[in-house]
Amino acid sequence: MFANTGQAGRFDDLVEAMLRKPMRVVDDLDKPLLTRSDAVKLVPPAQKADDELLKQFNRLEGANDDLRGAFKKLATNERNALVELVGAGQRVARSRDADDAIALIRKLDADGLVQVRTYGDFVYEGVEKMGPSYKTVVAKMGKGAGTFFNEWVGPHWGKWTAAGLTAGYLAAPEKFHDGLGKLTEYAIQKLTEAGIRAGEAVTGGFTQAIIARVEANPVFATATLAIIAFVLLLQIPLFRQIVNRKVVRPLFNVSDDKSPTDEEQDHRQRSNYEE
Repeated sequence: MFANTGQAGRFDDLVEAMLRKPMRVVDDLDKPLLTRSDAVKLVPPAQKADDELLKQFNRLEGANDDLRGAFKKLATNERNALVELVGAGQRVARSRDADDAIALIRKLDADGLVQVRTYGDFVYEGVEKMGPSYKTVVAKMGKGAGTFFNEWVGPHWGKWTAAGLTAGYLAAPEKFHDGLGKLTEYAIQKLTEAGIRAGEAVTGGFTQAIIARVEANPVFATATLAIIAFVLLLQIPLFRQIVNRKVVRPLFNVSDDKSPTDEEQDHRQRSNYEE
């Protein structure tokens, strides 16, 4: 079990042992599950008391007196890193059979497990489908990557792969969505070409946004909708003429008289003659 007499070795061995618990792995593996040497530095500094860290350790699967004793000998920052990494790793391990879990945790490594702990399960699902490079997408786009994955990648994985979108997305995720996961025009085009009906979802989102505004502030939202409706009606020539004649001209004292026709002029001349 990767024995090492140094402090870093005790940390690595303890993390390794705790990660294996849900997978029931007892034999030595050909290499450690986590290979990054900077695992402790990847986890934000501990903001917890020692007793809270111990409580978190005790909630991990497989915690026993021997492992607990080793845990107490670690530095505070190492104990914090251990509960964060192992907590995320055990969650991944419980979601897969042993062989798949081992392969997935190795792809994730320590940096991926920190992302799982920070952003959620979509990280390991994305790494499983798109490979370790997906971690770079998460690092760049944050929670927006999760929104996009859960709505447009995971549920449509067959169409997504058939259209060959993975390589372009991994290279430039910002072309597909922003930090909130909202689709770009480029993404709508690509998803639509792939047979994923993104355009309808955008329209539906706009409709839902209007409904939400009405519910939140009926007076303001209703006035806004009235303005939108008025602008749309102005696109109709007859309506525009009515507004011009009944509203604009009177408002600015513009005469609405038209030049008399030949018939009107003849009628006026005959009237003057008769008088």
